[in-house]
Amino acid sequence: MANAVGMIHEAIWRDPHWRKLSRTAQCLYMQLLSQKDLDCAGVLPLQISKWAKGCDGVTEADIRTDLQDLESERFVFTDNDTDEAFIRSYMRNSNVLKVPNMIKSALRAARLVASELIREELAAELRRTNRAEAAETANEIDPKAVTLPEPLANPSGTLPEPTGVGKGKGKGVTFRSGLSGMGATPPICRKHKDNSDAPCHTCRKRRLWEEDEAQRQRQDELDELRRRKQARENCTRCGGTNTYEDEHGYVCKCDHQEARHAAR
Repeated sequence: MANAVGMIHEAIWRDPHWRKLSRTAQCLYMQLLSQKDLDCAGVLPLQISKWAKGCDGVTEADIRTDLQDLESERFVFTDNDTDEAFIRSYMRNSNVLKVPNMIKSALRAARLVASELIREELAAELRRTNRAEAAETANEIDPKAVTLPEPLANPSGTLPEPTGVGKGKGKGVTFRSGLSGMGATPPICRKHKDNSDAPCHTCRKRRLWEEDEAQRQRQDELDELRRRKQARENCTRCGGTNTYEDEHGYVCKCDHQEARHAAR
């Protein structure tokens, strides 16, 4: 359903960050809140030309300046690469969290956001709701903010298997804690389609293989997140801020390409 109403709380006029904004930036914020294509997550298309047509005395350059003011005080975030804008506190200040169907719509919309910058800010807002389903979506769209536990030597919690090296009882026997040497495909049980809780040796091996595979994938994700973080911190263009000004003075999102290739 298209957005039809922009909600403004009277307490905003006592917000010191709001009072730092210019009057035109405040007006632009209200204009964005009333856009019909604003979704339940607070995301809408970045349409500077359209917004400038809302007032005969406003130019596109004025809109860009006001957007920079709004972003400096963390009211709105924009991404020129994906043509998306995000009203940061929209979910908390509207009726989204009070209506179950609107919450579901907001979570669906959050998963569709393309901008990495907006996904980070949106994930932080979802976590602030203290809702389990919102936290799950936040972890999905911004996994690098999730603190994962250290990998366990034996994630299944089962006894290690003997390698067959050594002789005698309890002497000269070595053990291995993982199944990484079993190959890239899981063992196939001819008796059970799914993992069975019955005392089936093949199903047990398949469960352990799946746990090892999940741990490997999680480690790959952590390695990629570390590479991204290193690329962002070592970027000479934006200095780790994620944004920079181009030759025309517009704020652009940095892709950290040079630093990312160096990190690899």
